[in-house]
Amino acid sequence: MSRLASPRRRSGLTLLDVIAASSLGVVLVGVTCAEVARQHRDLRAARADARAQSALRAASERLADGALAPPPPGPPVALSTGALAVSATRAEEGVDPRLAERGLLPVRLRADWKDDAGRPTSRELLVVVRPRVTR
Repeated sequence: MSRLASPRRRSGLTLLDVIAASSLGVVLVGVTCAEVARQHRDLRAARADARAQSALRAASERLADGALAPPPPGPPVALSTGALAVSATRAEEGVDPRLAERGLLPVRLRADWKDDAGRPTSRELLVVVRPRVTR
């Protein structure tokens, strides 16, 4: 038997090398898929948060322009309903008394929605507005 045809001197990959490489490939694909899924969840949460912030900014601009009257003291006033509910309340606790001296009203805007897992989520924005003068 020649030296090149010896069964003990094979060149190339063995079955063990192929199995190890395949296992490593499967692990890398799994890690990549998990990272893509995490980024997808983060992006969905960021989009929901951006929608809430946009709704709060729109409500604050409507209050500042006088298109919405400031809410009366007491329970929250619903400004919009649906998947993203926006409400307004008169902020009275922890408010600087100098605001009232200058004729300004602090209003707390709140956006409520449910995240992908069904947990209630909310964002708040505190704005200061001048009450409309009716003649």
